[in-house]
Amino acid sequence: MFFSFNVYVGKFGVHYSVFNVANPQTMEFLENVLEEVIDLFSTSDVIHIGGDEVQYDQWKSSTEITTFINEHNLQSPADLQIWFTNKISNFINGKHRRMMGWNEIIGGSKLHHYTTESDILTKEKLAQNTVVHFWKGSLDLLNKTISQGYDVVNSNNKYTYLDYNYNRISLEKAYNFDPIPEKLLEEYHSKILGLGCQMWGEWISTVDKMNQQIFPRVAAYAEVGWTSLKNKNYQNFQQKLASYFYKQWSKQGINYYKLCNNIFTMKNKALTKKTNEKRQRKISR
Repeated sequence: MFFSFNVYVGKFGVHYSVFNVANPQTMEFLENVLEEVIDLFSTSDVIHIGGDEVQYDQWKSSTEITTFINEHNLQSPADLQIWFTNKISNFINGKHRRMMGWNEIIGGSKLHHYTTESDILTKEKLAQNTVVHFWKGSLDLLNKTISQGYDVVNSNNKYTYLDYNYNRISLEKAYNFDPIPEKLLEEYHSKILGLGCQMWGEWISTVDKMNQQIFPRVAAYAEVGWTSLKNKNYQNFQQKLASYFYKQWSKQGINYYKLCNNIFTMKNKALTKKTNEKRQRKISR
């Protein structure tokens, strides 16, 4: 909710202008937008406001914004973002909903190359009932967020981003993702509400290509979310894909990524190597 949207520029990166939060009309505008969102999703208890990848250059170069930061005794642009995010949270709470946003809204961490250490100094504290949608940062940062009492949805981009190719996030890597981070004290496990898997479409030109990115990894994420660790087994999962899901997706015209072909090819290569080794042993005799 922190960005106004320009025409797609055809180049990867963050290109959006930042709202002038010193202007009272900005809050009025966002309240109107949120009213409509809440009406559209009337059964939803949680409203996701985004809040990620805010570039602070425009705020830092604005006399109006820098004056506003000083007048409100804020320490940095990140502090201003938290302050304004809490205003959004108050509005959403007043509508009997709960705010959710990407983990940049907590502040205090340098997650992007375009932020400086002075940008992220904070004294403001994010509203405690916020659901933090974790996508970027270290496990220590995730554990710190949870230990501060925030509920978290774990969407670590290294494991859950469906626009990443299968070399970066293989089916097995997706399947083995554990939303509950390593070294997290058991008393905090309930703070992990679940996981999210995201399909970003900047470079996905067709539905077929999109489906290829999503399927079969989405089935792996389903097991991550709804199958207990003791009942998970990657080999059994592969068998279920081959015996049922691939057939169902084919019937539905879903262009899933043909992992079975890769497995078959790998097996053939292994068999070929084994056969060649046997031949070499025979020759050497």
